[in-house]
Amino acid sequence: MTNFNEMSASALVEFYNAHAEKPVSRFADRKTAIKRCEALNVAESEPEVSGCGHSHCPGCGIHLSNGVLDFDSAVESAGSRAKADQSLEWSCMGCGAEWGAVRYASRGNGYNSEGVAASWNDAEVRKARSTRDAVIVDGKSVFPSMPRACAALGIQFTTKMRKELKAARELTVGSFHFAIHN
Repeated sequence: MTNFNEMSASALVEFYNAHAEKPVSRFADRKTAIKRCEALNVAESEPEVSGCGHSHCPGCGIHLSNGVLDFDSAVESAGSRAKADQSLEWSCMGCGAEWGAVRYASRGNGYNSEGVAASWNDAEVRKARSTRDAVIVDGKSVFPSMPRACAALGIQFTTKMRKELKAARELTVGSFHFAIHN
C-alpha cells in the first residue's frame, strides 16, 4: 500500500488525478489530500461488486456489498414500476445514486423532454421533424400545415392524424380529403 504521508502535495494531486473520475487542480489541505487518495487506493485494491465497475458507491462512498441494484434485476422483480425508480444501469441501495449506461429514459414529471432533446441528434429524426409539409384539402385549398387546415375547417386536430397523413401522403377525415402538397 502506498504511503501518502511521505508524498509531496503535487504527487498527491498527480496520484488522485490518475485514479479519480474527476481531476482536481489542488486540495484544500494536506489532510484532505491524504484522506481522498487513501480512499481511492482502498477502492482500487478491492474487487468491484456485481460487475458494476465500482467497489464503493460513486454517490455516498458506502461499500457496495451493502447493496447495489442492477436495472435488469429491478425490472424482473418489480416490473414496469422499476422504470420509474431507476433509469441507469446501476443503483446504490443506500443513497439511490445511479451510474452506468442509460437503460430507461424516465419521464420524471410526465414529460420526456430529455429523450426528445437527445433524439434531435439523429440526422434522420432532425430532417423529418424539420420538414414542413403544406396540405391541400379536397384538391383546391392549400394550407401551410395540417393543424392550420383543421383549424380553418373546424376539425379537431390530432397528432395521430398528422402521422397518418405523413405516412400515407393522403388522408380522409370526415368529408374532407387531405393530401401532402408539393
